[in-house]
Amino acid sequence: MVGLPRQTEEGVRRSVSAVIDRLSPDRVSVLAYAHVPWMKRHQRLIDEAALPDALARLSQVGIAAETIIAQRFVAIGLDHFACAEDSLAKASQAGRLRRNFQGYTVDQASVLIGLGASAIGSLPQGYVQNTLKVADYRRAIESGIFAVVRGFELTDADRLRRDVIERLMCDLNVDLDDAARRWGGVSA
Repeated sequence: MVGLPRQTEEGVRRSVSAVIDRLSPDRVSVLAYAHVPWMKRHQRLIDEAALPDALARLSQVGIAAETIIAQRFVAIGLDHFACAEDSLAKASQAGRLRRNFQGYTVDQASVLIGLGASAIGSLPQGYVQNTLKVADYRRAIESGIFAVVRGFELTDADRLRRDVIERLMCDLNVDLDDAARRWGGVSA
C-alpha cells in the first residue's frame, strides 16, 4: 500500500522487497490508501498533513512498480503484477485478460454472482447489489429469497463504456472503432 501517513519512497521500497522476499508471492498488487474521513469515521484520527501529496503518491507507485518488476514480475493492467509463468501474465500477453469486481482474472464468464452482504453481481443485463446489513442478508437467504436490494440495467451505451474501461484497465489501450462496432455503432 502506498500513500500512508509519513510513508517515504525508501519505506515503500523496503516494504515491497520484504513482501516479495519473505512471502514469495506469485502475484502482487499496489494499492493506494484512500483517505475518505467523511465515509470512514476512524480516518478522522489521521493527521492529513502527514499524508503524502499527489506527486509523492505517484512517485511511491513508481518506486513500488520498479521494485516489483526488478524481482521476477511483469505488469498486469493498472496496478497488478504477476510472475511471467502465471496465468494472469499469460492472459495479459495474449490479450485475454479480464477485470471484474474481484480484480483481474482469466475467467471468461459473463456472469459474476455476488455472495454476502453488500456484494455486487454483474450480469450482461446490468448490476445487482445485495443488502448491506448482514442480518438482513441472512434473513433473506434463510427465507429462500434473493438478498438483492437494488439493480442497474445497462443500455448499449453503458455496455460500450464498460467494455472500453475494461480494455483500458487490462490492456492500457483500446480500439474505440472496434468497440463501437461491437455495440452496434453506439457512441459513449
